Amino acid sequence: MDTETPPTTTTDAQTQATNSHSHKVEGTIVVVAKCPIAGSSKTRLSSSSYNAITKERRIPLHVCHLVAKALLGDVVQQLTVCPYLRNVRKMIVYAPGTKDGEEIMLKLVKECLAGEDVVDENNENDDDDENNCDNRGWKDWMLVPMEKSTTKEEMLSSDLGEGLADALDCARSGMGSGCGVVFLGMDSPEIPTREVARALYHAKNGCAFLCPADDGGYGMLGVPHRVDGKKVFRGVRWSSELTAVSQIKALTDNGIKIILGRIMYDIDVFKDLVKLAERLCDLRNNSGKVDCCGDNESDDVLNIESRSPLTCEINLQEFRSSCSNTWDCLIKIGLIKKDGPGIFVISDDNSS
Repeated sequence: MDTETPPTTTTDAQTQATNSHSHKVEGTIVVVAKCPIAGSSKTRLSSSSYNAITKERRIPLHVCHLVAKALLGDVVQQLTVCPYLRNVRKMIVYAPGTKDGEEIMLKLVKECLAGEDVVDENNENDDDDENNCDNRGWKDWMLVPMEKSTTKEEMLSSDLGEGLADALDCARSGMGSGCGVVFLGMDSPEIPTREVARALYHAKNGCAFLCPADDGGYGMLGVPHRVDGKKVFRGVRWSSELTAVSQIKALTDNGIKIILGRIMYDIDVFKDLVKLAERLCDLRNNSGKVDCCGDNESDDVLNIESRSPLTCEINLQEFRSSCSNTWDCLIKIGLIKKDGPGIFVISDDNSS
């Protein structure tokens, strides 16, 4: 099958690294993730269906974990190679919190970062490629088991608030005074990296930052160093159309100001995956000119990045990802097909 390497949509790394010195991004990024396990990961992609042109389509159960692996791989990859997030501490809080879970997660991180050149902003000798790049970016990641999660069925919604509070405590240990923490999920590979930087900046200045998701949840949450995780995550309606609203209320009830960023897209059911495939096809068919990161004006306020007066302190170019892991996976499972030189479309038949 022809998977043709897509044109990169990432702006020049050296320009971005230089640009990033206008503001030092500090703090910790925590990715909350379930280990991609066959038969138990992303099963809603198979149990849900999508009717397009009278065709009911779904993904076979035995390949759902491949989608989960690809989505998480792109999240890890983008956060690792983005120059202005290079020196931010990075953690994956994984479930199940077992030895098998740790091995699965470590293997995934190593695989998705194999061969990646990670720019070291602290190395002033930019002409020395050998010293300036480290393809072992997986060492940047701390793997932390989610407490009380010991089986593949665990990490239930009812336990998520407590798990996030524990992860927040872990993230703050050994962190610089006043630095904030940004939580991200594994289901949104199109990460708005400028919003991540803004979230860390605002968290350091005492404000929370939330990017809502299109399903009523949220794709990213930044919290200040001083918040009490046991309070701000208690009572949130997880896995609900009111998750983001209830999280905002929990924060403001505890005296935390909050700034809202642009919308993010979770991949939970098959129609979400189809929409993601359409966006990725548009991006490649237009040679990366499609605005998926909030650069241009929009009639929809949710598609615009945060415009808080404080965000002017961060002068960074968007670091766009081609979501290569997800792209290759969607071609492999037959959701995307080639329809001419450099043209990709959604496949009419996804029954295999």
